Amino acid sequence: MGERIVSQKVLLLICLFVLALLCVWTSLHYAPLIVQQAGASLISVGSAPALYVRAVNDQLVLEGRMPSETIRASLMTRAEDVVGPDRVIAKIQVNRRLEQPDWLVAVPAILTDVLSHINAPSLLISEYGVTISGQAPSHQVKHQVIQRAASLLGSGMNVYDRIVVVEQ
Repeated sequence: MGERIVSQKVLLLICLFVLALLCVWTSLHYAPLIVQQAGASLISVGSAPALYVRAVNDQLVLEGRMPSETIRASLMTRAEDVVGPDRVIAKIQVNRRLEQPDWLVAVPAILTDVLSHINAPSLLISEYGVTISGQAPSHQVKHQVIQRAASLLGSGMNVYDRIVVVEQ
């Protein structure tokens, strides 16, 4: 009877271990997709401007909503200047009813910094903060990009650092 209880506990531990491995593998496998879906859904609703920029197959995709054509054009020009006009896919909508928060003026400069210094970039900007992802060539570059974004935005916005350093 005692051996049977021990073998059931061992079997239960093995099942829990396999389940844990499956959960870890699933989270690692689907994490980029979840971030992409979160970015896409965040920019599709709300009354504030939002921008989601990501590298896809050697192209740069800009999605979101801006309150004016001037801001949209500024973002497009910045992106085209850094990566080339033939590599930019624009999906930014203009909605004049959107708010024009103070942080919006910093977005073109942040976009330029991220595209100029971060490999495989991803940038999500909304009223909830700025998330910068990608690969930096050094800790110094990573720190400079994050600090500059924080200083441009001011104290009212959070900057979330998801940059990985890949030193070569």
